[in-house]
Amino acid sequence: MLNLGHFARSFLVCLFITASLLLTEAVANEAMISRMGADVKYLSSDELEGRGIGTQGLDKAAEYIRNEFKKLGIQSAVEDGSYFQNLQIPDSVFANKEKTELTILDAAGETTPLTLGTDFQPYTIGGSGLVKGDLFFVGYGIQATDYQYDDYAEQNVKGKILVMLRYEPQQNNEDSVFEGTETTSHAYIRTKLKLAQDQGALAVLFVNPPFTTREKQDEFATADKFGRSSFDIPFVQITQDVFNNLLKQSELKSSAGARLTTLDEVEKELDQNLKAISQPLGALTATVEVEFEKEYAKVYNVAGVLPGHGPHAEETIVIGAHYDHLGYGGMGSLAQGVTAIHNGADDNASGTAALLEMARRIAMRRSLLPRRVVFIAFTAEERGLLGSDYYVENPLIPLEETIAMFNFDMVGNLKENELTVYGTGTAKEFDELVEAANLDTKLKLNKIEGVMGASDHYSFFRNEIPCFHFFSGFTQEYHTPSDDFETLNIEGMEKIVSYTMTLFDKILNLDQAPEYVKTEKQASPHGGGGGMAYLGISPNYTADVEGLLLNGVKEKSPAETGGLQAGDIIVKFGEIKVADIQGLTDGLRRYKPKETVTVIVERKKAGSDEQEEVQLQITLGSSGGN
Repeated sequence: MLNLGHFARSFLVCLFITASLLLTEAVANEAMISRMGADVKYLSSDELEGRGIGTQGLDKAAEYIRNEFKKLGIQSAVEDGSYFQNLQIPDSVFANKEKTELTILDAAGETTPLTLGTDFQPYTIGGSGLVKGDLFFVGYGIQATDYQYDDYAEQNVKGKILVMLRYEPQQNNEDSVFEGTETTSHAYIRTKLKLAQDQGALAVLFVNPPFTTREKQDEFATADKFGRSSFDIPFVQITQDVFNNLLKQSELKSSAGARLTTLDEVEKELDQNLKAISQPLGALTATVEVEFEKEYAKVYNVAGVLPGHGPHAEETIVIGAHYDHLGYGGMGSLAQGVTAIHNGADDNASGTAALLEMARRIAMRRSLLPRRVVFIAFTAEERGLLGSDYYVENPLIPLEETIAMFNFDMVGNLKENELTVYGTGTAKEFDELVEAANLDTKLKLNKIEGVMGASDHYSFFRNEIPCFHFFSGFTQEYHTPSDDFETLNIEGMEKIVSYTMTLFDKILNLDQAPEYVKTEKQASPHGGGGGMAYLGISPNYTADVEGLLLNGVKEKSPAETGGLQAGDIIVKFGEIKVADIQGLTDGLRRYKPKETVTVIVERKKAGSDEQEEVQLQITLGSSGGN
């Protein structure tokens, strides 16, 4: 006979246990969200100065991560016990004060030395060395037959030091022939420098036109603002005051023969008449000498380890995220010309917080781990994967023992429950495991078999290590000063970590290590899109070399078919000198899909550290090649 009282009591007990479990789970989730929020809030605070290379804030972030590892009992993966894997990277370039000068000589033989940093600033996009020559004014330094405007018409400037205005005429005129208020390619510094060099000029001195400084000061940029060593002739900015002083010594003439004695008058003349007034600056000559020096920064990967136990103890899973960002802006910032703290809450304080939360959940377990786990907060990712590249070249745990890599980069803005998981095709088992891990969290997974070449997992992928990159999507705050803590979805971050913990456990407990697959479906390394031809390479953006170092080439891409290899340094692309990524970008815009281009690279000789020059013929692909 059914005992209803006993049944009721049993039901109430079960209900109480279920409610208690749900309450416990809710409290645990709330604690996790609170921890992750605290991590992100500190890492993206103004105190950390945007975690830029060379800032104290970056060091504070490294110490914070190390201290969290210590609290958790995670051992140092670095032999000296410091948790810090040290590396030095190129930080900045500046003019050598002892070997950089700009001196003006007038007709009477009087010399006027200008002051570096106050009167003039050289830029690394131009060349170094010593030149002397007559000063020659060339307006905006534009040759635009498509707009019936040519500052070089009927002029011979070979052997001259050119003085020109930045940008292009009629910048504030919606009816300007130069596409109204839009900027055309004729205004680009690279366009102007190439034209001046092709015309045989010795150097270029440029000045900001008054229109561009009405709402801001006439300031200099950092020496490497426009790229590095793309041209052979020195490129120097002079102040508006210096230009006006030149006009006091040698005035210009308008197209109608009127005297032009100030920069304002020169700008007005060119804007109103759209007629070239190129002419010598009287008998003025100049001596220009430029030499640059590099400054290096000491930075750290922060690495901890939990040992494995049992038959797979020597097999390693790496969990990583980069903790650096853009500091006060500059290179990489989408807020051009703005000097402000870029806190990088999503990119990548969010990923660093996810790394720390994974470390907590794994370290607090009582059971022994069947495989070793290494936690790495990478530095200098924003400079071109320098931290992760250094790690794979100097691994703290042998790479052959590393069976998988998890990378968190921008996981702070989960929207509509959708998470992108790159790398699902990099191991035979991954796709099935990715789906199986999602039974509880029920995320909308955007699975991508290949990987992007723009984050730290790529350093492992090109060393044939299966990898994941977890990514919640781009936002309008990306690489701007607006990427702040308040814009993030911390609850979404916790959900992502809960999902990746389940996926981690499935890989941690596999009977055999995942089987690497060299997927052909990579997500766009550099080249392709934006109207450019497609090459298919993964560049090292800031390697300390003259040229563009390749981290890798995409399988079956034009780069691989044409003979490019990882480790090559591209120094010339067709007729374009390549000193950095911008030089290659210029080449990919200039040459068209299906066009065959001569590419010159520096390559190590087989069995030697010596470099040799190799010339390749590469037929470019279309932007759809990705």
